[in-house]
Order: sequence, then C-alpha cells, then structure tokens
Amino acid sequence: MIVANAGEELRPGGSGARRFVYGGVSFDVLEGSNLATSELHFSTDAPSFASVVCDVRGTPRSVDRSRIDPRVKQIVARWAHDAATVEGRGVRVRLRRVGDRRYVASVLREVDNLSLHPLEETIAHTLVERCGGVILHAASIRLEDGRAVVFIGPSGAGKTTACALSGRPFFARDKVALVPREGVWWAWPLLGGTMPETGSMCGDPALEVAAVCRVRQSSGEARVDDLSAHRAVFLVRESCFANTSAGLDDTRLDAITQLCSEVPVGEVHTVLGSSSLAPIRSWLS
Repeated sequence: MIVANAGEELRPGGSGARRFVYGGVSFDVLEGSNLATSELHFSTDAPSFASVVCDVRGTPRSVDRSRIDPRVKQIVARWAHDAATVEGRGVRVRLRRVGDRRYVASVLREVDNLSLHPLEETIAHTLVERCGGVILHAASIRLEDGRAVVFIGPSGAGKTTACALSGRPFFARDKVALVPREGVWWAWPLLGGTMPETGSMCGDPALEVAAVCRVRQSSGEARVDDLSAHRAVFLVRESCFANTSAGLDDTRLDAITQLCSEVPVGEVHTVLGSSSLAPIRSWLS
C-alpha cells in the first residue's frame, strides 16, 4: 500500500508538535494544543491514506451535558470545492486541500467533554468519506493471514460476541474506517466500544479487509450465506455513519457500492456460545 506518512506533511510543526496516525489520517498538530493520548494513536510510520497539519485554537470550556444540543455530537462537513467547514464533537474545523490527500486545518475547540478526542474524530470521519471510504458501526478481528473480518449489524446483533467467540484478537471494537487504496480496501480502527473480559486487541494500525459479515443470530448450524449485490449494499449502508458529509449521499452510496463489489460481503448466522470462524474461513476459501 502506497501511503502518506506523518513526516511528509506540508508544514510540520516544531519540536513540541504532536505527531500520530489515527483512523488512517496522519496528524501533525502544532505545538500548544492539549490532546489526550489514545491506544489508537499510532506512531508516524503507521500506514495512512491522508495527512493533515492542524492549528488548534481556543480554550476548551466545560459545559452541562444535559444542555448540549444533540446535533453537536454529530459530525457535519460542508464542502465547497477543496475547502470545508466541519462541525461536531465540540469542535469547529476549517479544512483545506493543499495537495494529493494532503490537508491543512484550523481548529476551534469549543467544549472539552463531548469526547476525549474530538479533533481527530472529527477530521478522520470527514477525510475518510472525502477520500472515497466509509465508516461503519462494526467490530472486527484479525485473521491468521493478517487480514481483517469486519462484523456489522444493529446494536444487539452480536458483533462483539462473534469477535470474542472467534478466539482471534480484536482489531476494532465498535467503529472501523474502510478506505480503498490502489484496488485494495484497508481498515483502520476507530475509538469506541468496550473490550470483553476474554478479548484482546491485536494492536495493528491497519489491515487489509478480507470480508464484511452481517451478523444474524440463528438456532441452527453456524454458516455464511452469500448476498446479492443489492442486499449487500443495503446492509452495509444500514451500518454506515451517514451524517458526516452534508449533500454527499450519492458519493457515499458510490463508495458503499464499490466496497461491496471489491470485498466479499456475506451474512453470518451465529449460534449462541459457538465460534463462527470455521464457516467464515470455508466461505472465504
């Protein structure tokens, strides 16, 4: 995979800059900003699909969560050619494209208790869609061959349970960014979700996507069914974050359609207390 690395940005910060990769985006945050560290902040040599230099301004202020407009928790990007205004997670961002998958951002951080990581969440969500990818409500595992299986489905469908019962390490617990690069779809873990007592994270910053599986609980034998193209698009769209780019519904649908045409999408029927990994391996082979 040919990617940008965090050391290649247009205007790297000084010695006090924060540099990390999150959600497939290489961040170079200019000195003076106070950012919390996450287990999903990877080193600057981690693979990425885009890079951004961020100038963070404004003093975070605490607010009464009960008074927060629910719309503030969403992420809405409004693009005009190569520039965008993005709002959500308690920040306001002005993004501008300055090269191939390279951006600069002016960030006004307004509130400090909507998310521990509002800046990177807001920018990563926006650039994933801008670069032809999608963000899914999903849990994911790392297979032995180093690829990821992404489990989708509504809350309570059993995504996390399917991961835990597989015996494989988790790649992501609740959200996954999927972005195509040179004919291959890659996945990056995003923040969210809780780890089951029996689970552990694999610690990989990015994995090639082996398959997307819609989880459906069953009382019979565990199996994986192929899906029609229409059904696959419908189920992936159902699990997609759809509020990140205003007016780009057609672009989002195009990305989902491309994903479903290039990555196997199936429906895995899981049985309570049993691993579905063997049927998934058989289906992929």
